[in-house]
Amino acid sequence: MLKINIKNSFIKKLFFSLFLLYIVVFVLLFIFQGLIYEKYYTSRTISTTIKQIENFVSTTNSDNLSENIVNFSQNTQTTSIAVPFSQIQDDITQLNLLIINVKFEGESFSIIVPNSDGIEYEISDFVKADLYLHTSSGNYVPKSLSLDGKVIIRPRMGTIDQIYQDLINDLDSSHLYHVEGDIISVLPINQFLTSSINPIVSNEILNISIGNYDSLENFDNGQYYISENQNTSTSNLVFVSNLEINGVPYVLISVFPLNHIDDIVSAIQLVNIYIFIIVLSVLMSASFIYSKQFAKPLLYINNSTRELSKLNFDSPLLEINSHDEFSELSKNINTLSLNLKSTLDQLKEQNKQLSINLEKENLNENSRRDFVSGMSHELKTPLSVIQASAEALEKNIFESEEDKLRNLILIQTEVKKTNKMINNMLSIYKIDNASYFSKWEIIDFKKIVEKVEDNLRQLYSNSNLKVKLFLDEAQIKGELNKIELVINNLFTNAIKYTPNGETIEVYIRDDGQFIEFEIVNFGSHIESEHLEKLFDPFYRVDKSRSREEGSTGLGLYIVQQALAQYDSICKAANLSSGVSFSFRLKKIINLD
Repeated sequence: MLKINIKNSFIKKLFFSLFLLYIVVFVLLFIFQGLIYEKYYTSRTISTTIKQIENFVSTTNSDNLSENIVNFSQNTQTTSIAVPFSQIQDDITQLNLLIINVKFEGESFSIIVPNSDGIEYEISDFVKADLYLHTSSGNYVPKSLSLDGKVIIRPRMGTIDQIYQDLINDLDSSHLYHVEGDIISVLPINQFLTSSINPIVSNEILNISIGNYDSLENFDNGQYYISENQNTSTSNLVFVSNLEINGVPYVLISVFPLNHIDDIVSAIQLVNIYIFIIVLSVLMSASFIYSKQFAKPLLYINNSTRELSKLNFDSPLLEINSHDEFSELSKNINTLSLNLKSTLDQLKEQNKQLSINLEKENLNENSRRDFVSGMSHELKTPLSVIQASAEALEKNIFESEEDKLRNLILIQTEVKKTNKMINNMLSIYKIDNASYFSKWEIIDFKKIVEKVEDNLRQLYSNSNLKVKLFLDEAQIKGELNKIELVINNLFTNAIKYTPNGETIEVYIRDDGQFIEFEIVNFGSHIESEHLEKLFDPFYRVDKSRSREEGSTGLGLYIVQQALAQYDSICKAANLSSGVSFSFRLKKIINLD
């Protein structure tokens, strides 16, 4: 047997399953955006930028350089510049310098110093230097420089260090300043020097020059890397490509701020949160409404099946107007209900019929038992007489021939009585025969009565009786011999107990649905205590007279048993001037 355990409401389970599924989908979406989307968008940006670089390199010349660089920057969302390689070298030279501010005699001197891996400038370091003023920037260029006693730049006759060659034109060599003091700040030189390169790009040029990147990836026209600024916590995706325009080497530098991707991801996550809240509200409302709608047929079906389990078929049939499993289920339940009701009705009818049959069988069994008991009693008398007479004849007890003849006649008389009784018993057996119903046919009831009357005419004429027939035309269905037996027994009984010279009247009446038969023998009367027992087997009102006339007491019993086959009974009643025996049979209305 298939067993499914569902402790909670199916609708609640469905609702919370949908809700949980929705939550899982959005959590996975957030995880995807947090772990995968950033990498995916970065990879997509790299691929797109490389394709744009290839297009830029193949289509750019001196005439469309400015236009192409603007379009390239817009298409790639980068800060880009294409400059001659020689300018890059000059800018790299500038980017190899720093500014230190030294306090001396209450005045601050901004000194341009070399920036190399072997030199570290820190606050409070002691500096001693001879300086020239750089007029265009207002800073000072050292002729000689020492840091905490360590010589950084040695003095030269009439010249300055080669690192400052690009600054010589703007130096005021007419006055030499001597400064000794502590460093109060260290600054990059691009805050003070003017350059044609964007500061963002300048920083990346410096990163390239000093190798400030984790790894450098190559592609067909250059390299790219990711730079990170620890101070500002920002990172950039930098592309460096070499190209040649009209024979002049150029460098294309493109900087894509990775915080753009972070901003996009954050914006998308924020939008997703709003979408999540909106969709969650809509989903919960829709799920609630849908669950209510979904639950209606289930609750309807549940109530109907509950009534069906109680064998209550008075509830109306299920009617679900849809084209889904609920409609099919309701139809199946309706079919089950109708079949079950029909089956139970049949069982009830069969049980009722069985009870009736059992009751009849019990009654028949009791009747048979009484019949056998009565038959045994009735057979004892003639058998005893036959036995006694036979033994007397065998022992020659009778002396005269007359006595012997009288005993032989007595034996013959008792044998006839016994034979008649056995024939009546055979008639009863035939009535109880199971094949009785298979012999039924359409019978002209009037003709049967007329036939019996004709057969018994000599008998009632000998008793000086008059018989009057009042017979309607009538058609019944039954077994001819047994119907004839019923009429014959009632007729014979009337002749037997009607006084000489009286009248017997026979009626057949048609009331539209039933055929009524009645026979009245005038001049007779039966005491009320005998009326109910007349149809018992072997019952006689006047036992002595009945025995003398050879009555077995089974005639009326046979009548009653035969009529039982037609769901009818024979009734006996005293009239003012006689006794009536009557019964009713169902009329055949349509002979077709």
